[in-house]
Amino acid sequence: MQNGWNCIVTALANVLWYWGNNDYGYLNLDITFGKMQREIRDLFREINSDSFRNNDVPEVLYTYVKSKNRYYSSTSNVFWNPTISKVVNQIDNGKPCLVGFAAGENSYSEVEGHMTACFGYQNIGGAYQIVLADGHSASLVYKTWTSYNDCVITINLSK
Repeated sequence: MQNGWNCIVTALANVLWYWGNNDYGYLNLDITFGKMQREIRDLFREINSDSFRNNDVPEVLYTYVKSKNRYYSSTSNVFWNPTISKVVNQIDNGKPCLVGFAAGENSYSEVEGHMTACFGYQNIGGAYQIVLADGHSASLVYKTWTSYNDCVITINLSK
């Protein structure tokens, strides 16, 4: 849950927490989820003052991963105005990703965007629903893929 944290910080922490519980144990070894959020927030601040920009995720991810285990590697790409195929490819390869929602009617907010962690998808009659940890709920949330999905950030880890 966000609990006052920036949504991009929480989304990235959700994906890293997943990887920490699945083959990359050093990512969350001996820390709480809240401490991971603090560390990620501080990296965003070091990179770009008090701004939390989607384009800074690759550097924050790389720095965080290396700080936990120098043998781990990460790559991340930011895709603006993506198609659902970016999400499908990531999920089909067992890799959760970040999905952003631009502000607007039928989005999370009419006045500001929102970043989420995506862990799955389903195709129902040709309409895709993405499965999200959205930071607002303790449960997974299903949202229809729409034109408001303005950003997908892929995250790939290796040892």
